[in-house]
Amino acid sequence: SLASCGDGVVDPGEECDDGNADDTDACLSTCFAARCGDGFIQAGVEACDDNNDDDTDACLTTCQAASCGDGFVHMGVETCDDGNDDDTDACPSTCEAASCGDGFVQAGVEACDDGENNSDDVEGACRTNCSLASCGDGVVDPGEECDDANADNTDACLDTCFAASCGDGFVQVDVEVCDDGNDDDTDACLTTCEAASCGDGFVQAGVEDCDDANMDDSDACLTTCEFASCGDGIVQDGEECDDGNTNSMDGCLSTCVAATCGDGFVQADVEECDDGDENSDSDADACRTTCVVATCGDGVVDDGEECDEGADTCSDTCALPDSMMNGGGSGSGDGDGDGELQGGCGNCSTTSSSSPAGTLLFLMLGLVGLRRRRRRAA
Repeated sequence: SLASCGDGVVDPGEECDDGNADDTDACLSTCFAARCGDGFIQAGVEACDDNNDDDTDACLTTCQAASCGDGFVHMGVETCDDGNDDDTDACPSTCEAASCGDGFVQAGVEACDDGENNSDDVEGACRTNCSLASCGDGVVDPGEECDDANADNTDACLDTCFAASCGDGFVQVDVEVCDDGNDDDTDACLTTCEAASCGDGFVQAGVEDCDDANMDDSDACLTTCEFASCGDGIVQDGEECDDGNTNSMDGCLSTCVAATCGDGFVQADVEECDDGDENSDSDADACRTTCVVATCGDGVVDDGEECDEGADTCSDTCALPDSMMNGGGSGSGDGDGDGELQGGCGNCSTTSSSSPAGTLLFLMLGLVGLRRRRRRAA
């Protein structure tokens, strides 16, 4: 017979000839040596052989069954395959694309990943976005007093996750009026987080003189937070009066002493005059010590008066009777118009020495003349 494939003899044109029809051994029934890609699975050598060069199906071009980690993405089975066992890159060893919740911390992408244990409710847990528990995530974690997941520092929880309190430097809406974050009670905001005001017991620098926190205007600090002083309208210890003005012509002097005769100020509707220490009940034309002006009848001969003696020797207009001025009409009297008798008493001089009335007249005339000369000398 003619030589042929299968006769057990390797003839020209044949790579092998094992004389059988088994395509799973080293020699195919075509008398070609078995190889990967021939479409036949060589027993004990190949895992598969699909006779194609597609590495995305179940059989690789290496005649090895597709598997995770082979470096080829098996379509419909794997989402990735980078051929390594690094679970921190974009393709873990599960051949599923890295994602939050897969239990692997993707380097540079995730801060944590506890898989199914990720939680947005449990304190300290890795959050479902694979971020570490932190202030602002809405969960009160260890070391936090509160966490309202916002950056608003005017509500009850600060963005530092500490409860808002007076002195934290933030004004809590509807709770605090101010908050300057210091313990200075002399500025505009008290340490109670209330605005400084007169009556709070603290002296506001540059604004108040004093602040004794009471409503007593009779002490050293008024309810206006000003020091008590003469002229403030409040009678303090040491003051006789205080009418709040600088008019010393009313009942209270500007020195807060009650107006009195002799203080040097003319009290309206009360005194006619007041020359202070110059008031006198003996000096001519002086303001009297009762603070009335010099007048006829006060016992002092003032300008324009001939006498001021009262009784029968001086008229009620402080003029001498004519009979006393001219001695009954004889030629003595005030011949030069200066108000002094010239040349004595004339005809009445003899009578003045012979009767008590004459003696009295003589003495009074002499006294009048003496006073007028003293006034001129003054």
